Amino acid sequence: MAGEVWVERDGQVGWVVIDNPERRNALTGDMFRGLSAAVAGLDADPSVHVVVVRGAGTQAFASGADIGDLGQAAGQGASPADGADGADGARGAGGHAGEGQPGGGQTGDRPLFSAAKPVVAMIHGACIGGGLLVALGADVRICADDARFAIPAVRLGVAYPFDGVRRLVATVGPSAAAEILLTGSTFGADDALRWGLVSRVVPAAHLEVATTQVALAVASGAPLSVRAAKESLRAAASEAPPDAVAEAIRACWESEDFAEGRRAFAEKRPPVFRGR
Repeated sequence: MAGEVWVERDGQVGWVVIDNPERRNALTGDMFRGLSAAVAGLDADPSVHVVVVRGAGTQAFASGADIGDLGQAAGQGASPADGADGADGARGAGGHAGEGQPGGGQTGDRPLFSAAKPVVAMIHGACIGGGLLVALGADVRICADDARFAIPAVRLGVAYPFDGVRRLVATVGPSAAAEILLTGSTFGADDALRWGLVSRVVPAAHLEVATTQVALAVASGAPLSVRAAKESLRAAASEAPPDAVAEAIRACWESEDFAEGRRAFAEKRPPVFRGR
């Protein structure tokens, strides 16, 4: 049975689930495209304020791209991008740009996600190759203490998408990015936290609760302010033009939500934001 990507809404939080547990949530080209479409759909839903991406089951966030699908995509002229999960490479995954990676083109230089709303990655188990590409597309990454990461492209003779490299360098810095990319070695949650790849590490049993708490905290913010913060973060990482940031910031200062925030502060009550 082929893997799938499915969506669940829980109040203001939209959940996107990578579901291919028999192959440790390895991603086919269709699943990459479905993942991008699922996030875009939730981004367009006014009732959703934050999107969380997670893997089904207990073994993996996503172990990369399905190795069979990788070969098929390469035969179609797509550029292979990343690799397999360490010792389990024969079973598991690569990732690829071009036709197998939504928005990638043949150079893989465009982001996997372009959501205006915040995206949170909830990471447990294997987050390898194309799985790490997905995680790098999120704004916030929270992982379990059992998480393990790698980009083993050099062990498969393929190249990682440029957008993934750019995001990796912006996230962990050039030195750590070089070690990750040039060695292809697997590293754990402690290194991920030390390098800044994730914002926190929690026990595996507490991961969903911790992630939900972060998502609800984001969802409770003034929507225009949250959007301005995201645009500013993207611009700081050279992923968005400065004029988009200026417009987002201006919209906050001129918004009804700003007036409501001031009133609520003066009245010592929780604000009721309406995103306008």
